[in-house]
Amino acid sequence: MVKMKDFEGDETYSVIFLALKHGGRRKILRMLSEGPRTFTELLDALKISSSNLTYHLDSLGELISKEEDGRYRLSAFGEAAVTMMTQVEDTPKRTNRSPLSSITNNWKVLFLASIVLNLALSGALITQYRVLDTQSKNYNEQRDLLDLTKIPDVAIQTQHTLRYISSYSKEEGSFYLEGPFTATIYIPKENSTLQIEAYFWGIHPQPDFVFHLSLQKGDAFDPSNKEAQVVWGYNLTRLGTYRVQIPSEGWHTLSILGPIQVSDNVFTFRLPSISNDERDLNFSFNIRILIEGESLPFARELQ
Repeated sequence: MVKMKDFEGDETYSVIFLALKHGGRRKILRMLSEGPRTFTELLDALKISSSNLTYHLDSLGELISKEEDGRYRLSAFGEAAVTMMTQVEDTPKRTNRSPLSSITNNWKVLFLASIVLNLALSGALITQYRVLDTQSKNYNEQRDLLDLTKIPDVAIQTQHTLRYISSYSKEEGSFYLEGPFTATIYIPKENSTLQIEAYFWGIHPQPDFVFHLSLQKGDAFDPSNKEAQVVWGYNLTRLGTYRVQIPSEGWHTLSILGPIQVSDNVFTFRLPSISNDERDLNFSFNIRILIEGESLPFARELQ
């Protein structure tokens, strides 16, 4: 279903009055007040062209919403608009006159304006509540994440980038290499998805390459963690987006240079295989942690 957008006061006035001043749009609102309708059902009932119906549906804006199955239905603002239509249009038809039946047209306009203003204020309050609620949840998640990591030097983030930048000087016979090639990250939830987006920023055509991606349990650079278990490994030969499910939470070490091995405080790794590496190269690997397709904040140890 289409989500309700944030409403400003002036926009709310214009959308509702624009909808109510046209008979065709009022008829659409009445039909939807009886239940959701498809585009075809509305088209058959109104006997208008599809382009004309599309125009009216667009003009109704936030008064209606579209469900995943393609049917249109009234939003909260649309239901309020139908209530206003009923109160105004049915009043002259009543046998027993009520105080509202003697209100002049000017008072009717003021009455409608007051209802629209209340709707706008309600929408603004709802939006503000949702923003504050989201901020509160994000703060609590980050606070809990800091408590879980148990170390002081961490950064809380939703993405991080590993890089492989190299340049070769044939005249000087020197080879320059720059990272970062690894990241030690704290995954806060089990059965998360690790997403890696690989890019090449050098001069095209891109060379043939093999990057040895690996994910190890724990901090592979910790000398006490002599057997950092490899929970995932992949020889990456093409650019694009890769996803892998991580069954466990906690600290992990991600590397684009293969598993990190420690021996007598010496760290060893595996350089990628790249053809024509005498020219400047720039690869980047953007990292995200996902839960049900949404980015999840994670902690990264500052090295």
